[in-house]
Amino acid sequence: MEPSQSPESETPSALRDALRLSQENIPQRIFLAETERRNNRLQAAEDTYREGLRHHPGHDKLKLGLAQCFYEQKRYREALVLIEDLAGAAGDATQRLLDLHIRLLVACGQPEQARGLYDRAVVRFPSLTETDLPDFFGRPAHNLPAPLIQSQSQIQSQSQS
Repeated sequence: MEPSQSPESETPSALRDALRLSQENIPQRIFLAETERRNNRLQAAEDTYREGLRHHPGHDKLKLGLAQCFYEQKRYREALVLIEDLAGAAGDATQRLLDLHIRLLVACGQPEQARGLYDRAVVRFPSLTETDLPDFFGRPAHNLPAPLIQSQSQIQSQSQS
């Protein structure tokens, strides 16, 4: 390791080297991609997930990780397509999938759908109430993401008609 490199920056490199020897190691690929994502190397994480999906196109955890990368890159529509595909296929959605799905619906200007999904999700995963998700539905409009402000304005104008 060079003196200017930290152990954290060395980890993805070592994991990439190991993946070259074992392309089929999905847990290792996911660990590498998540490490890259946490280190804000979103393009590298996206590439790692995409490479995994080339080998395993139906792998839900790889799709979910790629959707998370898209969300963090503010590529909401792309992420929503993946999440809705996963949500439709998964009879047993995880808390992470539901959390991201709700956030994407809000970001894409679909607050009514987001609220409905949230209300159903907290029955199964009460800990969702301990996240920042409830704030999306109860805080003043000036604190909401731009697509939700627009949607709230549309709702108010429709209710006044």
